[in-house]
Amino acid sequence: MKRNYVTKLSMLLMITLSIDAVVGCSGADKETVATQNISRAVKQKESQVKNNIELGNKLVNSGKTEEAKKAYVKAIEGNVDKSNMNTVLSKIQGKLTKSKATTQYSQSKQSVNQSENANNAANVKPNQAKAPVPVPKQSIRTIGFVKNIYERDGKRYLTIDEAEFYMGERAVEEAVKDGKAYYDENNKPFVYDDYYIRNTDKTVKEYEISNDASFNLGKVLLNKYYTGNGADSEAVNYDTTKNIVNTNNNEANDRGIADFRENLYWITLNDNVVVQMNSQYTP
Repeated sequence: MKRNYVTKLSMLLMITLSIDAVVGCSGADKETVATQNISRAVKQKESQVKNNIELGNKLVNSGKTEEAKKAYVKAIEGNVDKSNMNTVLSKIQGKLTKSKATTQYSQSKQSVNQSENANNAANVKPNQAKAPVPVPKQSIRTIGFVKNIYERDGKRYLTIDEAEFYMGERAVEEAVKDGKAYYDENNKPFVYDDYYIRNTDKTVKEYEISNDASFNLGKVLLNKYYTGNGADSEAVNYDTTKNIVNTNNNEANDRGIADFRENLYWITLNDNVVVQMNSQYTP
């Protein structure tokens, strides 16, 4: 009786040390220590209780090593044959191997994430401003008599006397308001060439011209002998536009004409910068 008590007590100590060794090791060491210690326990005491074995296995899967240790200790106090003990040994080995792979994957993933975070942090300079959120540009289209195109301090500019331009019935209505309409024999108002220009404010404004601005000029401006449709136009470059505008402006000054129709242009502004110029044909 005393011998059995000593044997059981020794076995409990062996299992406790075995589980503690498994918990204290990592990687392949866990598997080796668990295999050696549990194999030694099998030889000394071949008894475990089946339900405690299964409970111990579940607790191992859940990572609850301390509770698993208690379950295996209780199993030692019972009786089970050697084949069952060897089966448990095999399952524990499999569980530890699977646990090892899972742990290695988690550690590897964590290492990669930490590395990526470190790289991202290294690429951000102290006090570096965040990229501004794009704000839609305010686009405005207006018409007027372009007075001059020139450069200053490496930038391009134009000056324009903005006006109002109407066509069709609206042109007649606006001309009537200003007392500038004509009347036929039936006293019906009309305007010549189906357009009307109002320009009561002679203020000249200056606008910067974008380096990426586009220019479309009427073909009759580019070639005074052009016989096609007077509204035909074509894309030209900045230098051509500048030359045409300034040449016409010099002629207007020589003739004393303030509102020279050859220099009537639609301009499109983005944030107060000219991004497009289109000549307006007037018969």
